[in-house]
Amino acid sequence: MNTNPPKAPSGWLTALVRLMLVVLLVSGALRANGALAQKDLLLELGLPAWLPGYLLAAGLVGALLSLLALVCTWRAGNFCLAAVWAALVFAMGSYWVERLFLWAPAQRSGSPLFKLGLHALSLAAAALYTYHIRKWRQSAHGPGN
Repeated sequence: MNTNPPKAPSGWLTALVRLMLVVLLVSGALRANGALAQKDLLLELGLPAWLPGYLLAAGLVGALLSLLALVCTWRAGNFCLAAVWAALVFAMGSYWVERLFLWAPAQRSGSPLFKLGLHALSLAAAALYTYHIRKWRQSAHGPGN
């Protein structure tokens, strides 16, 4: 008896979600690395002492969530969709919390419409991926009750 969960379906949508997760993984890892490498500079600039620790923790959590979600995209377990959504929501939430509360007021005016559009497209891709996986599961296991 095979107890391994079935492999998830592949296709352009799955590839897109995996690409998004790889970008989030690399971004989190670079962020954690930057927090470690630039800790002294951040403190010399007079920024709060907790900021390097926060940046390190946020980078590591984001990278680990993205890695977990990326691995889950090759399996069709029940945890897969939750992991993808957790990685995406964490990345978006941490970005907007930082933009609104940690960035200097002059930096906040950057390009919020671009980031809002990018986040909207990411949410749309994740929603389509969720629909795709649920539809695939239903066809693989029958309609059920």
